[in-house]
Amino acid sequence: MRSFIVLLTVAAFAAHAGADQARENVIWNTAHNRIVPQMNNWFNDGDFPRCIQLLRIMHDLDPHDYTTTTDLGWMLGNVELPDQELELYQEYRQAYPKDPEAAYPEGQFYFLKKQYAKVPGIIAPTLELKPHPNSYRILAHSYESLGKLAEAKAVWEKLIADYPHEQAIATSRLNLKRVEQKLQKAGAGR
Repeated sequence: MRSFIVLLTVAAFAAHAGADQARENVIWNTAHNRIVPQMNNWFNDGDFPRCIQLLRIMHDLDPHDYTTTTDLGWMLGNVELPDQELELYQEYRQAYPKDPEAAYPEGQFYFLKKQYAKVPGIIAPTLELKPHPNSYRILAHSYESLGKLAEAKAVWEKLIADYPHEQAIATSRLNLKRVEQKLQKAGAGR
């Protein structure tokens, strides 16, 4: 662990000391390439506190790194610290409002907890940034779960328009058709 701390400290010092970007990248990549295999060992051994400690350090050094943020969040959830997981995701979304992926971890957190009413306020504003298709999916499914079928339909249509060649486009079209059928039934029942 001590050698990892030294590597991370050197990387942080290089970043703060005004090292040129190429040198900083080499230092960080070297540190990262040593950390990840060790963290995998700790994870496989069930040493989750040590994994979390190291992920926190990595996150502090590079708070914009999506993978580190989501890995840390997942680990916090894994050890049943959902309040810390949610706080991390909220801070990440607020720190990077122009990043189309920044809202997804928090939106997914609520979606997986079936707190569908919280998803639209977080994910809907990001659609103008054209986030990953999964953001559209959790938003559309949340709207549908809330009985907001017109909104769900609009999101499926936007996903299909924004990502016409996406791998799961056929599934998106099936979801759109299902929602349209529900809307027709709801209209016929009036």
